[in-house]
Amino acid sequence: MVRYYIARAALAIATAGWSLAWAAPPSNAQYSIPSSARNSGVGDMSSAQHKLSSSVGDGFGEFAMNGASYTLSPGFWGGVLKVAPALATISVSPTSVPDNGTPLVFTVTLNPPPAVATPVAIASALITGPAMTGVTNNCIGPVLVAPTGVGTCTISANNTVGLDSSVTATVTLAAGAGWVLGSPSVASGTITDDDSVVGVTAPNTTINDGANAVFEITCRGAPTATVSYSFSGDYSPLPPNAGPTVVTCGTPLIITIPTVGDPILNLRTLRLTLADPSPFILAPGAGFATILVVDEAFFARPIPTLSAFGLMLLALLIFVAGQMGVRRKM
Repeated sequence: MVRYYIARAALAIATAGWSLAWAAPPSNAQYSIPSSARNSGVGDMSSAQHKLSSSVGDGFGEFAMNGASYTLSPGFWGGVLKVAPALATISVSPTSVPDNGTPLVFTVTLNPPPAVATPVAIASALITGPAMTGVTNNCIGPVLVAPTGVGTCTISANNTVGLDSSVTATVTLAAGAGWVLGSPSVASGTITDDDSVVGVTAPNTTINDGANAVFEITCRGAPTATVSYSFSGDYSPLPPNAGPTVVTCGTPLIITIPTVGDPILNLRTLRLTLADPSPFILAPGAGFATILVVDEAFFARPIPTLSAFGLMLLALLIFVAGQMGVRRKM
């Protein structure tokens, strides 16, 4: 009798266990390891994006799978699917380019790589600094990151205006579904003006006669530039025109003109104008410079004042004029 009840009990337990094992529908909580998964304790882990932790008997195994779309079939033992979001980072290379169309290349990386091409959102792609012509910004929209884990966008400038200042291009990533921001999430590069230009300036645009009129000719984009220049204006005597003269780029060519007074004109202008410096170009607004020469003695003369006698005479004239006006009315 005892053996009968023991046998029935064993049959009941076995039946219940079988029912529990197959009652649950397929889900991410029960699985069989697909062929693409590898035990990280045995082989290399190619991706940490999806980890499967399971208690199988008295052992524990951790697995890594490539990709995001795996169907887990039911198995006897339960499992847990852990999803670790990818880290999104950005870099730029080179960090500085000339404004001749050479691009700054911004590289967006997802680690681990996505199973399929994934657009990573850009929070901002800004160009800061003085206005530069010919800028092409291809980083405004999302950057498509391939399954290799890398995607790129570019910013460049093809500028024909001389003497522009450098500008800075800064691209900032935005967080999104499927990735979090890593470090760095911001990258910046510089676009510099590489034009060969020549320009002239006057450090002091107003001087007193007798002082030196100083002009500075500068160039950039090459070791040296050859220039010619002429003088004009109502200043007299005008200095002789000069050139061709070699200018060392990076070191201003300083031209000094001693000035003298004029008995008639109190304000005179002296202008230096550069000739065509081909193959260089003239910097916008810097093809000439003008200096105003002021007669210091004229403007320093005291304003005439009335003496006491003069004031008395003026008062008498005003009184007489008033009396004449009264008589006319009568």
